[in-house]
Amino acid sequence: MKREGHIVKVKVPPGANNPLGKYWIGLSLSAIGIHGTIAPSSVYHFQSHGCIRLHPDDIAQLFEKTPISTTVNIVYIPILLTESTEKIFLEVNPDVYHKNSNSIAVIERLAHDRNMFDRIDWLKVSHVFELKEGIASDVSLTINQH
Repeated sequence: MKREGHIVKVKVPPGANNPLGKYWIGLSLSAIGIHGTIAPSSVYHFQSHGCIRLHPDDIAQLFEKTPISTTVNIVYIPILLTESTEKIFLEVNPDVYHKNSNSIAVIERLAHDRNMFDRIDWLKVSHVFELKEGIASDVSLTINQH
């Protein structure tokens, strides 16, 4: 706000225009939390004052299931590789803090460590890596049967 020449708001009153949405889960640092938003399309973009923004439906579920004093660990992992229902998914986010080595070599190492290397379409990986959209994409190797 300050960079844009606006007055820095330290409190946001409740109501329909509250950009934080209906739910707030405070963390140990004051003014930092996990919250919803009245602009759901903003969730997938890096534009934050330090908080974690969730889709309104997701924060509603999390808020309901999270007891007060729950311990939270926040991790910074720009590259995620996982397997679900026999498909392999890759998510690549921009390394906005420049803390990690975002490279294909990192993905290759993760694939080797998880015994997935030979089941991955590396052309799909290159595409996902270049886009850095922060959306999990299926990078499974598909074998065409003719």
